[in-house]
Amino acid sequence: MNSFGSEILLNQLKAAHGALEQTMEGVNDKVAHFMPPGTANPIAGVYAHLVFSEDLFIHGFLKKTPPLFETKFKDKTGASEVHPMDWKVEYPRWLKEVYLDIKQFQKYAKAVFEESEKYVESLTDEDLKKDVDMSAWGMGTKKEYDFIANLISGHVYPTMGEIAVLKGIQGLKGYPF
Repeated sequence: MNSFGSEILLNQLKAAHGALEQTMEGVNDKVAHFMPPGTANPIAGVYAHLVFSEDLFIHGFLKKTPPLFETKFKDKTGASEVHPMDWKVEYPRWLKEVYLDIKQFQKYAKAVFEESEKYVESLTDEDLKKDVDMSAWGMGTKKEYDFIANLISGHVYPTMGEIAVLKGIQGLKGYPF
């Protein structure tokens, strides 16, 4: 049985996913791989980072199961390579070079978002108070509600802003509203 807390988090997560999907409208392979000036990253890298991270966070940290990119979507995410765990060398390169088949990657993203929402919907108040050990990532211990609100839902909005700007500099409408 879900709780009031999980209902709030679920509504927040669904709203974030919905707004992101609307922001991604009009993004085709060419738009996704446009290399912006300066040190900004293309939409493909930014979007892939968000989706792979959510998959890993929900499955690896919260459910303690392998992520979809290792199971149901193994070799079927639509990405040329999965998100690297080396943040200093491989990650910056990957952000700029990862190639996405946008239509296929959006199928993977939809599955990740559905899994996340289903998981959050299942949580009780007791579940939300459990500790999530993030010390391996230098973030100490977080409560599950904080993890979901800030590292999952909270990750969507700034990423959506980056995507909106990257669409705008290509002459497209960024946000859907």
